Amino acid sequence: MRHAQPWTIPLDIRLMNLVSRLLLGVTVIAVIACGVMWLIKQPRFDLRVIRVHGEELEHNNSSTLRMAVASRIRGNFFTVDLEEVRQAFEAAPWVRKATVQRMWPYGLSVTLQEYQAIALWGHDRQTSHLLDVYGDVFEANAADVEDEKLPLLNGPDREGAGQTMWQLYQELTPLAMMFDQRISELRWSEQGTWSMQLSNGAEIVMGRGTQDEIVKRVRDFAQTVSVALKPYGDRQLLMADLRHLDGYAIQVAGVETVTAGTANTASGRR
Repeated sequence: MRHAQPWTIPLDIRLMNLVSRLLLGVTVIAVIACGVMWLIKQPRFDLRVIRVHGEELEHNNSSTLRMAVASRIRGNFFTVDLEEVRQAFEAAPWVRKATVQRMWPYGLSVTLQEYQAIALWGHDRQTSHLLDVYGDVFEANAADVEDEKLPLLNGPDREGAGQTMWQLYQELTPLAMMFDQRISELRWSEQGTWSMQLSNGAEIVMGRGTQDEIVKRVRDFAQTVSVALKPYGDRQLLMADLRHLDGYAIQVAGVETVTAGTANTASGRR
């Protein structure tokens, strides 16, 4: 008895079935895509609300900033470029960081973090650059912080210089207060020489060296300068040169340079 051979679908029919299924899938996907495109372009998703907020915004008004940036925002809830919006807000003065999120169904939520200026940065007080608490240099109107009497840091244009100078400024500040002064300007030259100007206008040349070495020189000066100035009464200190091995030289108004301690200048401190 013969067994019947199994029937096999011809190859051309199988190919036609496969093509049909593919065409059906593509058609379904196209219909869905068109539906999605139609949906996301509906006016109901046009951006109507932009909420701008942040903790302790001192230099920016959220309403004014929102109005300034709104005209530059393109798209709706679905199509708006959040990175582009973030960059637009961070381009505003005093804005350090902006975080942008979509807010269903037709809004954006923008959280701002402002720079916190701790010093002016540049060659003089007319500079438009400031230093923030993270050691970053940013550009803003220095007149906005004129009442805060910020110190001026004048240093080299190199990465990390701002943070290095601020650290030293913080260490030197209590030492200056020992003789009733504050530091109005701290300088660090390209050659590595440190100097500062006090609030009474006196210039203090500290020379080169590590931060610990600079702090030690200023501490020794702060602890003894009142004794060195005592013979000159109320005459104002004009300048002090701390680049000596075992002492320092001072210049007092109306008096020639006076050296306290040994007057040999250390070559490494010039």
